[in-house]
Amino acid sequence: MDLLLATVWLERDRAGFSELREFAKQCWSGAQRAERDSAALVLLAERIAEFVDMHADTAVSAELVHEFLMEMRAHATALKKASGESDTAFVDALNNFAAHRASLK
Repeated sequence: MDLLLATVWLERDRAGFSELREFAKQCWSGAQRAERDSAALVLLAERIAEFVDMHADTAVSAELVHEFLMEMRAHATALKKASGESDTAFVDALNNFAAHRASLK
């Protein structure tokens, strides 16, 4: 998994928790191999794991999962775009995503 593949995966409108868990595993695995994308893949994997853990024991509407996927898609797209622009833009996008995650806790 790399950031491009993660962005493509997140284009879906629906996903179950098992699919989200598998995607997070693939992000973790990709982070171990990828150099530039590693931090982005870790942030994506951690955010997905948080979402799944938070909602694992409750009934979740398809709309909530769809909104979550749209949020993740937006972050992944911003990270991918910034990665292609410059190191500074990529670090800024990583920091923005990390700050967003921190604001959710």
